[in-house]
Amino acid sequence: MTKTAEDRVRDAEAKLRDQIGRINQLEAHCLHLSEWLTGWHSSWNILIVALGALVATQAAAATIWGQTNNVVLGVYTGFGVVIAIGAAINALIRPGERATKFAEVARRCDSVSSQFELRRAAIDRTLPAGDRAEQLDLALGALSDDIHRSFHILKRRELELYNAGPFYLKREKREANIAIPELDPVIECAMEDLSSFVYPTGLRISRVRRRHKGLQAPGARAAAIHTFMHLKHGGYHIVPDEIELWARTNGWKPTDADGLRRYAAGVGKGNRYHTAPDPLGPLQGRSWYDEIVG
Repeated sequence: MTKTAEDRVRDAEAKLRDQIGRINQLEAHCLHLSEWLTGWHSSWNILIVALGALVATQAAAATIWGQTNNVVLGVYTGFGVVIAIGAAINALIRPGERATKFAEVARRCDSVSSQFELRRAAIDRTLPAGDRAEQLDLALGALSDDIHRSFHILKRRELELYNAGPFYLKREKREANIAIPELDPVIECAMEDLSSFVYPTGLRISRVRRRHKGLQAPGARAAAIHTFMHLKHGGYHIVPDEIELWARTNGWKPTDADGLRRYAAGVGKGNRYHTAPDPLGPLQGRSWYDEIVG
């Protein structure tokens, strides 16, 4: 039996509720892990400090009263081993830094969930009159696809924190099996232009090239914001999390990739930024534009 448009809308609504629920569950799970790791980190630090103080006290007593028999030396050795093990666990696991990373994923889940709930509410307000059931079915399907991609990006980040060693928390982990998101060809070409400007390559070293080694430089920041503004005005749909993942898998520094996501989200929400003039120019003037758009 063929489903009517109204039936498909009801199914899509149920699917959206389930997807939002999965994001909220991931947020609660990451918050729980963050709290647990924070407690673990605090407990280990207190234990290590207490044992260190105890060893220092015993050393002072042994120095003053000369009580340095085998029992005292054994106690020193035992406490020293415990302190070394505790310090090694903290160095390898880094529970404090990992707790912060899990809290960041939870915060991102909350932001994504709120963003999609606002988009769902906006669909009813913006749909034109007419066959609303058919149009609503298409709009909810597109929204569901965006939620699906965002959920898997967030889930990938959570799983990376489980598998990451201590060095991951100091630099971005790069694995061959991390899939690069499939961006719209125009968006991808615009991002490649931006990458070449922010991270210039080549033998020529000049003051201009050194100036844009990162997104914090005024020119690089202006290029990123104007790029997203051009894409938005051109009608291209930008998913901030996909932009960040693309940047991370294409050699961007983690802090710059996160900043790129924030600028993409801000431009998408209509935030107005005070920036330097656009150093790259409109998309229509790029060498690749006519070939791709036609």
